[in-house]
Amino acid sequence: MHEGHEGPEPLPAEVERVGSVVVDAALTVHRALGPGLLESVY
Repeated sequence: MHEGHEGPEPLPAEVERVGSVVVDAALTVHRALGPGLLESVY
């Protein structure tokens, strides 16, 4: 770190909560649909 710099500020609790909801939703979709598209799409 640079002198006089303590690092990033912690995120507000509401931002942490929303981020957690988004990640949980993404994992739910991933589990339901699988890890990606069929090979023919690529």
